[in-house]
Order: sequence, then C-alpha cells, then structure tokens
Amino acid sequence: MVQFGDMFEKIFFPFDLSKTSENLLYAIKELRKFGAKKLKVFYAIEYDPEALTEAGVDIESFLTKLKTSASTKLKNVTEKLSKYFETEYEISTTINAVDEILKVSASFDMIVIPSKSRTSFEFGSVAERIIKKSNVPTLIVKASPNFDREYYEFLLSRLLDKVALINLKEIPMLPKFNNVLLVHVADVDSILEQKLSKEEIIHPLTPITKLTEYLSEYWDKAKEDLEKVKRSLEENGIKAEFLISLSEKKLKDHLRDGTTMIIVRKDHFSLVSDFPVILVIP
Repeated sequence: MVQFGDMFEKIFFPFDLSKTSENLLYAIKELRKFGAKKLKVFYAIEYDPEALTEAGVDIESFLTKLKTSASTKLKNVTEKLSKYFETEYEISTTINAVDEILKVSASFDMIVIPSKSRTSFEFGSVAERIIKKSNVPTLIVKASPNFDREYYEFLLSRLLDKVALINLKEIPMLPKFNNVLLVHVADVDSILEQKLSKEEIIHPLTPITKLTEYLSEYWDKAKEDLEKVKRSLEENGIKAEFLISLSEKKLKDHLRDGTTMIIVRKDHFSLVSDFPVILVIP
C-alpha cells in the first residue's frame, strides 16, 4: 500500500473569479477534517500579446488593470478562508494559463479544481489539460452555475465515506479511510491479445471458440488478486468489497450506489468522468 496521509495538507486552487468556482472554493473548508492546513488560491491571467498589440492595446496598462481588479477579489476570499487555513493568493500573467498552473502547483500536495464541462460525460478543457500533465494528485469536482455552496460542502464533507478505487495496483491509505470498493475494469481486447494471434482477433468471420474460457480464467485471476487486497485492508480495520466489471455501463450503475469519491489514475479517468468527485493520481 502507498501512504497518502498528507495528501490533503497543502491545497492549491486555480481560481477563475467565477461564482461557480467561488462556491467550490469556500466549500474547501470541509477538507480540514482530512488534514488540510494550507490553501493557495491562484489566478492566471492569460493573454495574447500579438492580438493585443494589433488591437492597439497598451499591454502593461491592460494587465495592471486586470491584476488590480483580481487582487481585490482574491484578497477578500482568502481573508474569509483564513479562519480555516493558512492562506495565500497569487496572480500571474501568462500566455499559457495551464502551464503556469502546473508550474506553480508542483510543490503542493493536491490540486482542487472545478470541471465546468457542458455535458456530464466530459471534463472541462482546463481540468482535462491539468490532469494529463500534472504530477500532483488532482481532485476534480463537477461544477455548475446551478450548484450552490451548500452542495459542494455536502460533497466534500463526505468525501471519504465510501471510496471506489479503479484499477489501482497500489492502494492509497488516506486519513479516515474506512470503507472501500475495489474495482477492476477488464479490458477484453487486452485479454484476447494475450491469448490469440492478430489474425484471429481481426478476422470478422472467425468465432473465438474459447472466449468464455479465456474470460473465466482472467476473472478468476482478478478475483484472487482483489481478495488479497481486501484481506489486507480488513486487517487494517478498513471495510472492503470488490467488483470486477466487463461493462462500463454496469460499472457506473454500481458506482452510483453510495460511492462518495472515485480514485483513479489519469490513464483510466475516462471510465468515470461523469462522477461528481474524482481524485486523479498521476
């Protein structure tokens, strides 16, 4: 197992000044119970110097005005949150906001960011770009202008009540981590590639005569591995159950049954991207 007990201690929050992000930002106070002590609120002002120059804009004056306005906002929110955390804020001007966020957040334990996608099955573009490039665990919270602060407080307050771990070979031990669903999502194509030749796989008229046998063999091995992890968790006083899924649809049905957060590595986050709260591990 991997010890991630300090994962929540230093939190980095990329803020875009929107009301949606602000509601989530204030709700972060709920992470205190999991060990959060420090909070940095970061605002990256992204600009295109060529476009501004062509438009006849005085870039220095333009950016100074934006920074002054943003500073008032960030000072206000960090002062309000200072009764819960050691807080600070920073404003940066950059031609690439995501790269700036990645650089500044590198020394933190966790990034918390809202995903304001237009559909429930996609990550917001900024969140997705951060996930793909960051080496810092990132807590993605589905966000919407329709959600108020109390909604986010509810999500974050029960974050570790029942955690689903998706295809993790090493199990993170989080503070107050006591109810776990171990999930293994099988990749049927990979299973067949291990057993069959390329010609057997791609030929549309060739039946795979031992398909049931191959899947059963894979299932038994996955079950054996999960049972070992389950016993290990239970020896540490953690309630555990496991699930092996060959279907993404069935997986989502199971995850809706009381799961409060999903932990997944970045190469598998597309399996669960419609879930409200996802911790993506590099």
